[in-house]
Amino acid sequence: MEEKETKIIRKEFSIYDFEKEEAFLAEESALGWHFKNLDKANYTFEKDETIQPKEYLIDFYTEPLTDESVQVYNDDGFYVDFVYNSGKDGIWYYFSREKGDNQPPKVHQSEGRIFLLTRVKNRIERFGLVIMTLSLGFFTFTYIRYRELVFLLVAIMILGMAIYLYKIYHNIKVKIKEYQSNT
Repeated sequence: MEEKETKIIRKEFSIYDFEKEEAFLAEESALGWHFKNLDKANYTFEKDETIQPKEYLIDFYTEPLTDESVQVYNDDGFYVDFVYNSGKDGIWYYFSREKGDNQPPKVHQSEGRIFLLTRVKNRIERFGLVIMTLSLGFFTFTYIRYRELVFLLVAIMILGMAIYLYKIYHNIKVKIKEYQSNT
């Protein structure tokens, strides 16, 4: 048996970009590269032009799926391609099915996504509060003590960090509301 050609693509997605990751996998499949596994941010694909292009569905669960749960996906034409155990947080399931006009619409399981995003949102709230408090304390001390350029640099650092954390926090809140409205 001839060994199939493989390639590895390093690509990272935000925790709330499930749809972008699914689209990336589908684009590679349309080019004849089919998803095989994931190791951190390294996606492994196998070249096989005999397989029809696939569409992908990624769902997150806190517990392993039962046979009955997998059967629900199978009934919609999806089969498990890869399972990624993220340790204490939960399990990512990567499903795929052949693209087709007669396929039922993709239905994501929202509860796992809401759980995961809420957990990340809570971590950002706690982490952001601690970092901003410590930075503000340092910022105040620096200003009182030195009254120099360090004050401005620290202020810029605090502002940049606050904007970055807020952007992530806002995106996660929007996704949580979106998933809650779909349940």
